[in-house]
Amino acid sequence: GAPQGGATGTKVSIIAYVHEDEDEATVRPKLEEALAEIRRLEALMTTWNEASELSAVNRAAGKAAVKVSSETLEVVKKSLWMAER
Repeated sequence: GAPQGGATGTKVSIIAYVHEDEDEATVRPKLEEALAEIRRLEALMTTWNEASELSAVNRAAGKAAVKVSSETLEVVKKSLWMAER
């Protein structure tokens, strides 16, 4: 079956079509890697997990600065930029 799991309160399934140059044995580790990356990003930036950086920012909103990873900071900056459009 396809690699699957949960992330940000929803079900995630990753499906790929294979061909003779890249069979299932070659593609499956790449799909597992993609699912691991989704889970890594979720750990940083979800509001579904109280331990995430984004949850810490939300808890401290208007009270204190919160140190976050450069990756989370870039996503927040881009989100604010998009919200202004």
